[in-house]
Parts: sequence; C-alpha cells; structure tokens
Amino acid sequence: SSSTGMEKLITGISIVIAILIVVVVAALAMRGCSGTGIIGTTSSQSESTGDQQVEMRNLIGLSEERAIAVLTGQGLGYQIEEGYSESVNKGEVYDQEYKQGEMLAVGTVVTLKVNTGTSQAAAGNIVIPADLKGMSETDARSLLQKEGLSVASATKSDYSDDVAEGLVMGTDPAIGTSVASGTTVTLVLSKGPENQSVKVPDITGLTETKAISTLESSGLKAGKVTYDSSDDVESGLVISQSVNPGDKVKEGTAVDFVISQGAATATVPNLLYSTLSEAKAALNSAGLELGSVTQEYSDSSTKGLVISQSVKKGSTVDSGTSVDIVIGLGEKETKASKKTETTTEEATDPIPESPMDEGDTDDGNASGQ
Repeated sequence: SSSTGMEKLITGISIVIAILIVVVVAALAMRGCSGTGIIGTTSSQSESTGDQQVEMRNLIGLSEERAIAVLTGQGLGYQIEEGYSESVNKGEVYDQEYKQGEMLAVGTVVTLKVNTGTSQAAAGNIVIPADLKGMSETDARSLLQKEGLSVASATKSDYSDDVAEGLVMGTDPAIGTSVASGTTVTLVLSKGPENQSVKVPDITGLTETKAISTLESSGLKAGKVTYDSSDDVESGLVISQSVNPGDKVKEGTAVDFVISQGAATATVPNLLYSTLSEAKAALNSAGLELGSVTQEYSDSSTKGLVISQSVKKGSTVDSGTSVDIVIGLGEKETKASKKTETTTEEATDPIPESPMDEGDTDDGNASGQ
C-alpha cells in the first residue's frame, strides 16, 4: 500500500541520516584528536610549510570558559593570566595575545587575560607597570591611580645613568612587584648621572662661610682650609683655591682654599754687639732683610761689632723690612798719638854715626901720638 511505501521511505531516510550523523561525529572526534579546528573555522594550507593554519578570532568580552572552547575547537592551545580591567565583567577576557584576523599554526598556545573583579582588583593581583620608567611624575601618578593604587605625595630620588634628571626611574615597592589594590606607591625620580661634571666657581675674595656655601650650591665640597699672610688680600678673605675657576670637575669634588691673615709682621731682633754675619742671620731668621752696612769709629772694644741699628729692637714691622746697621771701627787715631808713635819708632831705630865724630875720633886718635 501507499502507507507502507511511505514508511519504508522514511525508514530509509532515517537510516541515511543516522549514518551521516555517525560519520560527522567520527570526523569531529578525529579532528579533535589531531588538534585541528572545528567545522566553520576559517583555515588555510600554508604553501611554504604545509602546516595547517587557523584565523584568530576576537575573544574579548567572552567568558573564560567560552573563550577556551573556541580556542580548543580551532585546534589552538591556551594559557590564562589573571588581571584587572574595568572594560569587561568579572570572569571575562579583556586581552588576548594575538589580534583578530592573525593566521596561527594549529597547536599555537594563545595567552588570554581574564578579569578577576569588576571594581577592584583582587588582593596581590596588581603588578606595578614597567611603563612607569622614564615617565614624568604627573603621568606616572595618573597611571598608578588608574591601576587602583595610591601614590605618596612625597617622592624619593637617586642617581641614574639611563634616565634623565627629573623623570621616574623606579618605585617603592619596585616596578614589577605584585601588590594589593590601594597600596601606596612612592615614585623614585632620577637625579641624573652620579658623576656628572660641574663648573668650579670663583671663591677668591669671599669670606670662609660664603666660600663654603658657594661651593656646596655648585655641587662641590669645601676641602682643606688653611691660613696665610697677604699684603694684597684683606684679612679673612680667600686668597687662592686649589682648582681654577671655570674648570669642570666631577660633582662632589673637594676644593681646598687659603684664607688671608692680612700683612705679615715680624719683631726686630737685638743686633748690638753682633758681628756682621751674626746680624744678617738674625734678621733672616726673623723674616727681615739686611739693609745698608756702614762703619764708624767707636770704643776700641766694639771694633768689628754692630754699634747701632736703624730700627729699635722689639719693634713690630712688616715681614721683609730692611734694617740698616753700623759696624764699629774702634777708636779714631789723633795727631798726638801719631807723634808719639813716630818718636817711638825713631828711638828704636839705630842712630847713624856723624862725620864729626869720625874726625874727632881721628883727631882723638891723632892727639894721643
């Protein structure tokens, strides 16, 4: 009958459908075992390598479970990282390693970031971002606050060879540290290279206090301070410095300087009854000079000795002052003394024989015959 034929037709169709279902299920099972994509997934055969590729889909906003199902259905692996984002709900994907449309080899592992909260990050899940390094203080504060962290009003500073002065070189806790939401973070600003060069200021003519403050304000230090006399620089002011003004040196270099004590003075020694060489030595020892040397007659006991000096002994004078002296010649010779000396010389000389005596003698000789 017609009904019987219809039943046979339906039964035959059902069998065919059942067979098709079995074939499809078997095919799907085999595809899942081999790691390839699911039906409906866009795929292509690489001409260069022969590896099967699949197109990355947009998973942003999908739940973690749904995103995993999509990846495994395409024959891709997955790795989950937890984080915080205000752009999606808790438990949903807010970032993916590969962009939508990229072609990936089957078996590629894709990293997904899943939101752990809606308004605040879970404790210990905020990582202080590396992007802070090199930022201005204002931008760094803004970024940290967006991440759900507090920022200390005071900052720290340190030297850095790779971050320009005034920019963020780090944080406390350190960049990359995982901290709880609301944690207070202190910014560390760069002071630039530690051994940067600075120009040495001119401190000559300044007081000691002013010289020290001038050096410190230039990034330098006051070194050894000594004192010396000066005829040109007023007492209490800097005479000289160990590093020339305008020279460039490393920051923190110590600069020595000399303070004036005014003009140098000396005490005149007693030169009376000294020999010339003794007088000269005494003057040099006192920081004085020997001036003119003259000679005068005096008591015989002072012959060859100093009998007067141009500056009184014990006087205070400038160093280097010349002192004139007079050397005694002994007693001056007089005319009477000269006559006496002559008579004495004549009396001691042999008296010559006179001719008359010779004649008398002859005569005496003669009268006696």
